[in-house]
Amino acid sequence: MVKKIYFALDVRAAACLIAIFALTFLAGEYSSEARAQEPAPLTQKAIRIFTTGTPGGASDQFARVFGNALERDQPGASVIVQNLRSKGNVVVIKDVYESGSREINLTVISAGVIFDQLAKGDKLPFDLSKMPAIGSFTSSNFLLGVGKGTDWDFKKPRAEQPQLKIAVHYRSASDYFFAVLLNAITNLNILPAEGFETDVMKTMFLAGDLNAIMLSGTDPEAGLVESGDMKPVLLIGAVEYPKAFSGAARLADVVDPKADRELVKTVQQVSDFGRLLLAAPKTSPEALNALRAAFERISADPVYRSDLEAAGLVSTPRPGEQVDAFLKQLLGEGTSLRLKITAAMDCGRKIADGGSAQCFN
Repeated sequence: MVKKIYFALDVRAAACLIAIFALTFLAGEYSSEARAQEPAPLTQKAIRIFTTGTPGGASDQFARVFGNALERDQPGASVIVQNLRSKGNVVVIKDVYESGSREINLTVISAGVIFDQLAKGDKLPFDLSKMPAIGSFTSSNFLLGVGKGTDWDFKKPRAEQPQLKIAVHYRSASDYFFAVLLNAITNLNILPAEGFETDVMKTMFLAGDLNAIMLSGTDPEAGLVESGDMKPVLLIGAVEYPKAFSGAARLADVVDPKADRELVKTVQQVSDFGRLLLAAPKTSPEALNALRAAFERISADPVYRSDLEAAGLVSTPRPGEQVDAFLKQLLGEGTSLRLKITAAMDCGRKIADGGSAQCFN
């Protein structure tokens, strides 16, 4: 009799365990199915990417090729790319910076904006270090090139060589900052003339109205080397450059021995990190994580890379977390680095204006 009771209890216990297991399994299946049906953070969202680069230039094209790839990666998302060059960097970045959490607004920036914040600090209506990065499209690979019949010897005194005349976009643009800072930290003598678009710069350079040009090695204009119209003389960044520029000197090898090392490193890093894609500080964590994951997938996508290659663009992407760390470290240095940048730029301008300034004692 006792054995029968124990047997009955064992059967009931086993049945209970089986029922619990079945319910747990079904609950898990339902939960997985429910999660699969939940809308992704970017589904049915309007994602806006703003750029102020030259229409058809590298930043503009990177934004458009990435936007198309993002729509493929995120079915249901709508990506709108707008070039607002006429509004200027400060206004456009400020608008993105102040975006609300329900919006997904992104902006493409390059070296000029970083230098601008380093020089002006809290005078700007935004803080790049507080704008989470989606990633870096590519290193800028900035370089200085000279035209036919012009050369530069980094071993000769500045006064014994002809001034290098270049055209730049405007005073807060990458090419302007690099020009005056190179005057300060090397023996170069570069005179930047402001207010020119890239196509006009190229035309003036080819016509011989300018004897030098500052450009990015990832821009389509780099074809000037292949045609023999430009000779690269200086590679500003520390990363790998396209083989076409391998004969040029590296900044680290020709810098003034007395130049401030922190300043030299900053110039190199800003060139290396290149074109950045930043989001608004209030972007939701879910959307930010989804965008960063999509950026890494897209960066490895053969179709995306093929589209960039067809546009004449070189892709050397960096993940958003790495860009974040760079901006926070660089822009969080405070007054010390800012004073160094400002002083070096003032000295570089004096050299461009014909002065014989010694920037470092």
